[in-house]
Amino acid sequence: MPWCPQCRAEYVEGIATCAKCGVALVEELTTAAAPGPLARVTSRLGRVRAFTYAAEAYRLLRRRPALLLLPIAIAGFNAVESGVGSYLAATRTALGRGAARMAEADPRPGGYEALRLRKELAPAALTSRALLLAATTFSNPIPYPTLQGLQTYLWFAAQPDPAQFSNSTSHSAGVGMRLLLALAGILLGALLLGGYYGRLRESTTKAGSTPLSLRLYVSNWYVRFLCYLALLYMVNNAFFLPLLLLGGGSRSAMALYSLMMIVPKWSAQVLAVLLALALVAVAMDDAGFGAALKRGMRTVWRGWPTTFTLLAASAVVCAVLWAASIAFSLLASALLGSSQAPASSLKWVGLGAVYHAALAVLGVWLCLAQFLWYREANPVPAAVVDTGEEAASVSEGE
Repeated sequence: MPWCPQCRAEYVEGIATCAKCGVALVEELTTAAAPGPLARVTSRLGRVRAFTYAAEAYRLLRRRPALLLLPIAIAGFNAVESGVGSYLAATRTALGRGAARMAEADPRPGGYEALRLRKELAPAALTSRALLLAATTFSNPIPYPTLQGLQTYLWFAAQPDPAQFSNSTSHSAGVGMRLLLALAGILLGALLLGGYYGRLRESTTKAGSTPLSLRLYVSNWYVRFLCYLALLYMVNNAFFLPLLLLGGGSRSAMALYSLMMIVPKWSAQVLAVLLALALVAVAMDDAGFGAALKRGMRTVWRGWPTTFTLLAASAVVCAVLWAASIAFSLLASALLGSSQAPASSLKWVGLGAVYHAALAVLGVWLCLAQFLWYREANPVPAAVVDTGEEAASVSEGE
């Protein structure tokens, strides 16, 4: 009777390949000892598709390191722009100058900021932060210009009086301007991501497929990418909408704002994770916005082992990066002075750039794994592939 040399399963005569392992059967097993617990665990992990996607994504990055250039450049821009905006907010606005004076008067070693940073290293806080970062990276793996620094500066500048900062009217000031700047970042992000996802599509599809120009990628997908980024922003920042739609600091707006803040922030992240593969569906299948959302959610839901595995791997990396950045901040604060001084916003630009660049590398790897995962879960019918190749040959002939 034939046997599988790997899983040691017995088969009937006439079968030549193991259905589970895919290896050739042998007539008799050797006298080698049965596989131990570690070997069995390793064999099972090898059959988890997420590890296959992760390994293949890593190999793709090794072969095409140029894919990292744009995300790292955008991450560096975001870090510098955020640092400059925070510096201007601390030195050019009344609220920022008042907060800086309070920080300098704090008698505690390192001030409130150092105490807050130490709390971030607690196991519960570190785990929560790592999971939140992993979910955010999973749903939006490729960074785009967010204009966060300009948003911070304009929000500080919109406060009429530092003494009335806790007042609902001053607290809601500048929300509309922040939303407009966020929309500007989304408009630019859809432009950049359209071309970049086209290059990722070319990197993960079979050799011989006809690549398109960046202009065609952007023009074909821009509206759908714009809709997705806007939807993702609304999901992650839903608590701002009552302030904008119900009249700023009105009682009804603040009451609804307080109610929505009670809703766990994880619910928004769960929804964002379910929507994560929508852009991949647009890039791989040229699907419409509604169809892309449906296919992406179906892939994430049905492939929940892959979802959890990729999220867990990302969370481990995010925990290491976040803990390292906090530890370095505490060390630098002890050597250079309080990290809450106005000039600290510029001191930490380099650290922020390195941290966000590392997250960008993680995002590119995760996005490549998502492309490979989506294509295997949603194979293109042969007829569609043939039609696409015929269309490409006809266009070349013309």
